[in-house]
Amino acid sequence: MSTATSAQPSIFSPKHPVSVTVVEAIKNFMKVQNVSKADIVANSHLTARSLDKKLNHKSLLMVRDIFAIARVLDVSPSALFAAADNH
Repeated sequence: MSTATSAQPSIFSPKHPVSVTVVEAIKNFMKVQNVSKADIVANSHLTARSLDKKLNHKSLLMVRDIFAIARVLDVSPSALFAAADNH
């Protein structure tokens, strides 16, 4: 069994299927709940540039990002993974 390291697991790489579907779930929740990128930036640690890169699969989607975005969307982080799982 491996121990936790500071290296980010590959599951969060921008092109990993799970990451891609979580990002798509985020975009869907944004659309349904009428939450803009500006709303997420204003209410999270993310900058406009970093959010844009994450939503366009050009930057790592970190666990911290998922929790922050879920908070702004007023959904649980698990809802984002469940929506991705149902994709």
